[in-house]
Formats: sequence, C-alpha cells, structure tokens
Amino acid sequence: MQDDLQEIFQLAAKYFYRKYKATGGSQKELAGQLGITQPYLSSVINGSRSASLEMHGRIANILYGPYDKFLKAGRRLKNGLDPLAEPEVEEKKDAVESLIAQLTHYVVHQKKVEKQLAISQKKYKDICLFTGDMVFELDADLKTVNITGKVKETYGRNPTEVIGHKPFDFIDTKEIERVKVTLDDAIRNRSTFNFVVSDTRDGKTYYRNVIGKPFFSPDTDNFSGIRGVSKDITEKIELQNSIDDQMWLFQSAIDSITEMAVVVTDKENRVLKWNAAYQKLFGYPTELLETRNPLKYFTYLKDNNMLADYDDFMKGMTETLNSRNETVHEFDLKDGRTIRRRSKPIYKDGEFAGLVSFVLDITNNKRMTDKKSRKKK
Repeated sequence: MQDDLQEIFQLAAKYFYRKYKATGGSQKELAGQLGITQPYLSSVINGSRSASLEMHGRIANILYGPYDKFLKAGRRLKNGLDPLAEPEVEEKKDAVESLIAQLTHYVVHQKKVEKQLAISQKKYKDICLFTGDMVFELDADLKTVNITGKVKETYGRNPTEVIGHKPFDFIDTKEIERVKVTLDDAIRNRSTFNFVVSDTRDGKTYYRNVIGKPFFSPDTDNFSGIRGVSKDITEKIELQNSIDDQMWLFQSAIDSITEMAVVVTDKENRVLKWNAAYQKLFGYPTELLETRNPLKYFTYLKDNNMLADYDDFMKGMTETLNSRNETVHEFDLKDGRTIRRRSKPIYKDGEFAGLVSFVLDITNNKRMTDKKSRKKK
C-alpha cells in the first residue's frame, strides 16, 4: 500500500506540476509557497525523498485541490485513464481507499520517524559514551527524569540512584545556593548555563562541568524542565590546582629575590614571569607588564624618555633576545643609572625554551670602578 500510494502521488504530482508550469508557474515559486528548498521539492515530486502527509497535502492543494481528489487523479493516471474525467458512477470505495491510503501513509511515516528517532538516540548515547559526557533531563520541579551516558563515571552513582532526585542532592552543601541562583537566572533569561560544581564522596572531592538549557512547553510557554550534559573534570581540576600551586611557588621564589630584578621569557620572547624588583626598577605599570610583550616595555621606556641612547639600547636587546648563548647587555638611563642585564638561555631536550634574565642597577659599582681608574692614572 505504501509503494502504491507513493506511486500515485508521484504520477499526480508530475502531471499537475506540468500544468502548473504551463500557466507560468515555476518550481522555485512553488517551493517558496511551501516554505521549502527547490532541491527538496524536486526530490519529493520525483520520489527520491519521502515527505510527510501534511507536505503531500500542501503540494496537492497548490497544484490541484483536496488531497483525496489529487490521489484519485493519480489512480486514474496509473490505470491509463483521463485524470480529470468525471466517472459516470461515483465509486464509494474511492473515498474509503483514499482514507485507507492516508492512514497507511501516516502510519508508515510515523514508523519512519520513530525509527530515525531511535537511531538518533543511539547515536547520541554512543557519542556521550565516547566523549565522557552524561546526558540528563530535569522536570519543572528540577527532579531528574532521564539520565544516560557515563552516569557512574560522572556521578559516582548508578542511574537508579539519581532518577527522581534533584541535582542539589549530589553536590557539596556550600555549592547549593550558587547553583540555585545560576539555574534561576537561566530559567528567567531562557539562557544556557555553564558551571563547575564539586561533590565530596568518601573524603575525596570530585568536580563536574555542567552545561544545559531550560526548555518550555510549546503550547503554554511554561517552564517544563532542563536538559543538559555533565562531565567529570576532576583530573583536569587537580592538574590545574597543581600547576597553580607550582606557579605560586615559582612567583614567591623570584619575588623573594630583592637584590636584583628577574624576568623570564619563553622561546617566542613572551614574558612569563617577573619579580617585584623588575617592576620597581623601571616603574612599569602592572597593566603594561601583563601584556607580556617586551616590545611594549621598550616603547614605554622610550615614550617616557628614560633611555640615554634608545638605538644602542634596542641593538643590545635585539642581540639578547635572538641569542642562544649567555649575553650581558649594559645600558644607561637618563637619570644617571647604569643597568646590566645578564641573560641565560634555557634548554629542554636540547631545544631552546626561553631566557631567564637578571637585571641589576650597577651604577654605584661603575662609579667605584671609574674612581679607581682615575686614581691609577
């Protein structure tokens, strides 16, 4: 019945489209009236793609008339009869056949939709398993009504332990108010949310990244629930915390060096770290240092007229930044100070990784040296 229905629909569609075209209509115009693309319309008429009963009915109404009469015309074409000739005796079975055809089309279409939906759900579940995500759905009371994917790995609990519970039941107490405010804001603004939440179990703290969005009833526009994904990021957070601790220790270590300024750059000459003495030595603003761009530092010295010889300074700094060996660069400031910058390259696995530079005000040492030189003369 499905193949028969499709055949008579195509026969009628092609026949009446030719008449539509003969009166000046075009496929592009027809597609515009239907609100679909021209290639899609062409594939439906030619039978290479299926369409819903509603779409078939809309095509029929534009090209000819009511769907049942459209199908009758297709049936006559299939039987080699004039599609527009009125039969001498109205056959009651035509109306029954038309209804059966429509119901059959609807059932077949629904089965296709259900099958495609099942395939999509399976694909989505597989993607969740591969990406490590857990998919959840909350109802209007924020109770979990559906949960799939890596539930055990993410929540540390089986799905049956989570269904019926609110997400607040599985997070640290200190996090509850923050999460409630975040969800309330998302519901009020109909916006996506993205946050990290902690959950302490058996003396260990676990972290989840939660992303989701509220959804609303298409009929009443009332809030209906929340759908989203969650992923365990405990390892990532622990690694970041370890890095933060190490960087804090590193910063504290170089800040403890008060006798000289210290600055560290990477292989692209991007400034990674500096100590307080370095900032104080040249009076750099914090926002300037945070650009991590040495060229901007040099421009600051020039714009503030601090360098005795800018060209000589830039020549020495260019040699320092491009060298892969230890260098010593001395330059004078207009306030009478002499600065020495001693830079040592850092290598990792034989590859250049950056520079660590020790910058010192040697004005007094230079004066003493000059004084001794004059005495010898």
